[in-house]
Amino acid sequence: MGKQRFCELVAPAGNIEKLEQALRYGADAVYLGGKDFNLRAKSGNFEFDELVSAINLVKSKGKKVYLTLNSLLRNSKIEPLTEFIKEMDKTKLDSVIVSDLGVLSLIKEHSSLDVHISTQTSTCNWRAAREWYKLGASRVVLARELSLEEISEIKQRVPEMELEVFAHGAMCMAYSGRCNLSLYLASRSANEGACTHSCRWKYYLSEEKRKDEYLPVFEDESGSFIYSSRDLCTIRFLDKIYNTGVDALKIEGRMKGLLYIATTTNVYRKILDLIESGASPELIEKVISTIEPELTTYTNRGYTSGFYFGYNTLDTQRYKDLGYDREYEIVAKVIEKLENTNDSYIIEVRNRLVSGSTVEVLTPYSKKLPDDLSNLKMKEIKVPTMIDPLNGEVLDVVSPTKRVRIDLDPALGINLEPSDLLRQPIGHYEQYGLH
Repeated sequence: MGKQRFCELVAPAGNIEKLEQALRYGADAVYLGGKDFNLRAKSGNFEFDELVSAINLVKSKGKKVYLTLNSLLRNSKIEPLTEFIKEMDKTKLDSVIVSDLGVLSLIKEHSSLDVHISTQTSTCNWRAAREWYKLGASRVVLARELSLEEISEIKQRVPEMELEVFAHGAMCMAYSGRCNLSLYLASRSANEGACTHSCRWKYYLSEEKRKDEYLPVFEDESGSFIYSSRDLCTIRFLDKIYNTGVDALKIEGRMKGLLYIATTTNVYRKILDLIESGASPELIEKVISTIEPELTTYTNRGYTSGFYFGYNTLDTQRYKDLGYDREYEIVAKVIEKLENTNDSYIIEVRNRLVSGSTVEVLTPYSKKLPDDLSNLKMKEIKVPTMIDPLNGEVLDVVSPTKRVRIDLDPALGINLEPSDLLRQPIGHYEQYGLH
């Protein structure tokens, strides 16, 4: 079967390092935010000069970059946003993501920038999508509450409008993220980018005449814990989403860590490539079974299929506890391969690293599938003696931020690349008597 329709993989970029990793691990486009006007005020985000540099970097890779301007606009923000839009119009930015009709009008009035409509608008039907198109938008990020059938119908009825849907990441307890809980409890508005994630807090009930007694809120046959959703994961039915005709699949997570960005982008890139190439369902299933465990290596709340198959069930909620599942952490990043050497590298330590311990190398999947699918699993190496490149000191234990040289045994046949990530299970150093 020949190559099928192209579908864009869009990954988050909370800072420049995450942006670089998103591109390296296979994103077709990244979305990012400046220091204002977006719904991730606590993300690293980019100063104006950093935005320009980031945009130029993305374009140099032949990829696309989208800027989030999706906070709700107050009167005091109209003038500064207008000036910001004019400056952004001078860059190579591909599109801006908006949720406010006033922001859309400012963009159309003061720039030639392309516009994507944010999921925050809760676009749930084809008439709404068509109206956004008439107002000048080229793409709408649909509400997360839609089923496969509803998405397919919107695409069929409004084929001229590009559709983007979420494929992976955190789910909000409010409809398409339009929440006032944080504003009410902490005076920080989620709709202006300052969400405190109050829905994830641990809650108790208190009865008026027994104020010192706190009753836990929990899930049983009498009621549902509605606050803390599991995370969305669509890897098992990505082909079904693809077949609705959507133009882009979005990974949530501008505030997520580097391990999350690299791993998730890597996994979805591999499966999407197989789908687009027309690979057989049997082969896709085998690859998914091999690489799906990668999606449990970083912080997550357990997984759900969201609303793609209809209304949520009790399994959608994280009602047993409010904790996170996490197995691995990044312990080092490969900075460079030393010239005139075969297997010597400079690595930057991110978490305590112990000589002699085993690490896994997280590297982008090859376009070509190996004959033995088990080779898709990340390679393991033992951390060799670590050497301070400045004074030659041999180090057995290295703390974060320090750069060291490692010399791998050529017999291993493992070639590291700059920006490869080395990971280990959480608490790995405890086996060496270190705490």
